[in-house]
Amino acid sequence: MGSLFVWLAIDALSLGGCILWLRRRLSFLHPAFYYLFFHLYVITIPAWQVYLGGSVMYEGMSGYMAIRPDEFARAIAYADLALVMFSIGTLLGPRIAFAWKARPRGTGYVLSGRLTVLLLAILLPFSLYFFAARRSGLGAGSLLVASGYGTTFALWLFACLIVGLFRFGFRWFLVAPLAILLPIVGLQGYLRFSFVLTLLFVASVYVYRTRRRWPPVWAWPVAIAIVLLFPQMKYIGKAVQEDDLSGAARRVEQALFLAPPDTELIIEKQMLDPYAGALTLADGLGKRYFGRTYLPLLTFPIPRFLWPHKPGFGDHVIAMATRSRPYDREGRTITYIAEAYLNFGIAGVILVPLVFGVVLSRAYRIFRSGPPGRVGQLFYLSIMVSLIQAYRDGLNSIVVFGIIHMFPIVIAWALHVMTQRGKCKFSLAQARQ
Repeated sequence: MGSLFVWLAIDALSLGGCILWLRRRLSFLHPAFYYLFFHLYVITIPAWQVYLGGSVMYEGMSGYMAIRPDEFARAIAYADLALVMFSIGTLLGPRIAFAWKARPRGTGYVLSGRLTVLLLAILLPFSLYFFAARRSGLGAGSLLVASGYGTTFALWLFACLIVGLFRFGFRWFLVAPLAILLPIVGLQGYLRFSFVLTLLFVASVYVYRTRRRWPPVWAWPVAIAIVLLFPQMKYIGKAVQEDDLSGAARRVEQALFLAPPDTELIIEKQMLDPYAGALTLADGLGKRYFGRTYLPLLTFPIPRFLWPHKPGFGDHVIAMATRSRPYDREGRTITYIAEAYLNFGIAGVILVPLVFGVVLSRAYRIFRSGPPGRVGQLFYLSIMVSLIQAYRDGLNSIVVFGIIHMFPIVIAWALHVMTQRGKCKFSLAQARQ
């Protein structure tokens, strides 16, 4: 474990240095904030837990290969490299993106109140039907309701309410449905990610509308509690659905460190371990994908009942799985860093975060430019919120969670383009950092 401590020290220096490096730009709405949180939550904290004697994935399991210290060390080193490259891209991105034009200009559309009402009047009943049908089981006989499309349409309900919050503010008739529906989603284990992403989106809209840099002080204890509860939400929801309220209360106590956790929680909360093991599995695969892991986005719109064997987002994880590390059966996520390594080797660990930092910093500068209330700014917030999922699952998640699940925002943009309502031009050179 001696070499692991060295890499932990290097990781602490890298993370602290990047925070100091980016401190003038950091805010709740800046892409670097989400990346730093990802690194801290997925890499730094779990790595210290392993060093201090915490449980390791597959440890003590017959027939399985536990994650070795040298694999953890390499995973930390690659994650630190990715962190530094992302930070460089974040700092250099605005200069690279705008150096070719003295006074670049952008075109946007301020969200129209009338078009927003029209959008909500059509899509709210539509999405509410799918939400209620899936919740009650009344649509179990419907192929559309039971499919992935049904889940997507049901989640549009939250996107519609967020569009309303962005345009009209935190009115009671928009906040009340969210307060009622979000706990329902949170207790559905397979939708707990949508619960967290929706809360982040709502918080981002609040910070944007109040022109704050960070959420108010009272919101941070709530955020910490949600972070602690998240690994247990699947078990809490299952206990509630089975009317086991005492079991649900015990899970809450475990999440808040008021009681010792069960073994399955320790395994569930690990994300560093699958990432570390995936780097070794990628080497054992003996080939690079060169971007083919992103191709399922092209076949994603085709329903699986029409193409049962269409390419899936996790096919590369299935391909790299072994009997001693059955990632395919367990549904492991390997992070975008291991995905980049699988695609392009060490060059991917360097270039993908660098390009990502450049693109996101450019998007942030556009977000901070021009008149407020634009559809593009709402779309930016949607993408930023989905980054937490993308860093964990792979870059395809940006499209799934940031665009497909938030498609009402795309529809709002299309309506404004067709009607030319709220069209405006603005100078990107005047953007605030």
